[in-house]
Amino acid sequence: MTKEEAEEYINGVIEHAISLVEYSNYFVSAVKGFADGTKEECDQILLKYNKCTTKGQEKEIEKEIQNVLDNFELKMEEFLAAQIKEIADDENEYLKNFIGNTLGITFAVPLKIISMLMLVPMASAGTPQDFGKYNSEKLGRIYKSIISRGYTFGNDFNELLPEYKSQFNAFDNGLTSDSETMGYSLSNEYDRIIYTKNNKQISGYIWNAMLDGNTCLECAALSGTKYEKIEDVPYFPRHNRDRCWVTPYSEDMEDAIPESYEEWFEKQDKSEKRKILGKTRFQLYEQGMKIKKFVNNGEITPVKDLKNKYFNKSN
Repeated sequence: MTKEEAEEYINGVIEHAISLVEYSNYFVSAVKGFADGTKEECDQILLKYNKCTTKGQEKEIEKEIQNVLDNFELKMEEFLAAQIKEIADDENEYLKNFIGNTLGITFAVPLKIISMLMLVPMASAGTPQDFGKYNSEKLGRIYKSIISRGYTFGNDFNELLPEYKSQFNAFDNGLTSDSETMGYSLSNEYDRIIYTKNNKQISGYIWNAMLDGNTCLECAALSGTKYEKIEDVPYFPRHNRDRCWVTPYSEDMEDAIPESYEEWFEKQDKSEKRKILGKTRFQLYEQGMKIKKFVNNGEITPVKDLKNKYFNKSN
């Protein structure tokens, strides 16, 4: 493989990673649309009753709300099943016509890969199979609290709903974070299953982090790390909103390995570096500490530990 061919390959996998970010944005928008519609339906039920004056009425309202939440869960299951099928088609095309053709590999695809992917944990919400149920139950707990409080204290629901704004905001933030993570991870996890099935045909893998100001130091420390076998590659997502990806590579691509995080970081101006690292880490960086030193055993060293280790002796 020539250097030009290797660079073309690297550019191709980077473009693919960027397309996953774009897809995750779509995924978030779709999931939030389902959730917003569900909340609107539930709010309308509460406003229709206005008050909950008896135990029987409390049960009646809870049942109507649960029917809406069950429908939300069903929509999520159907949406994810459809998305995974589309992702399978897209990734098979990418792996066969780009990765496979470049590296001379004919990929075998496990027969049950769709069902396998449904069972892979991809966010704090769990697996794609559990995603709808997880969020339905979270939303259900908020509405159950509103209904119970309305019955116990006699409040009008139109008075109570605004008081739960912070809880609804927390739900929305968690849903967005989990959706963004899952939307990006679906393709990556699909690829990993394929790589595992075809591990003997692949000479090595390299971990890549998205290079921008939002890249966490844990992922930055891993970026550019090489592995001989897929089982040695750390599992991801390592955290919510993880945008890393793993790429197969061959030994004749050494001159075209993607830019490392440290190489990218060194190109940033001083104010951007300080913004990324924060005051304490930036001070240590200015004194000569390498970026990877801020991570220990795959985890970011807390700022207080850095202060205790490097600053207290001189104070």
